Amino acid sequence: MDKNDFRTLIKINGARNLGFNLERLKYSNSDLERSFSEEWQKENKKCPGINKGHGILQDHFIDEGLHHVTFLCEITHKERFIVATIIQWLGTNCGRCFLERVLDKCGYRIVRKE
Repeated sequence: MDKNDFRTLIKINGARNLGFNLERLKYSNSDLERSFSEEWQKENKKCPGINKGHGILQDHFIDEGLHHVTFLCEITHKERFIVATIIQWLGTNCGRCFLERVLDKCGYRIVRKE
């Protein structure tokens, strides 16, 4: 993939809150990875009345005063692409192990439902 193709990928996927390795979501053993990706997309859809109407990622960078809303920074396609890639990674074996280690340190564990 050349530099221009990558910029196009960032623009397209970032606008949709999708990450880099979408082809991985096609395989049946990627249920957890696919779920992380799908939930991230849902949480970042613009919807009036939820997360100030801008989605969860942008919501973290909005300062809401009594009579005004200020965007501390506006999230770019590139930033959305990067975050979506990391969120999807949390659903991989490596990402799940990372989550398990962190939660274990705090006294929690991930248990699969029967």
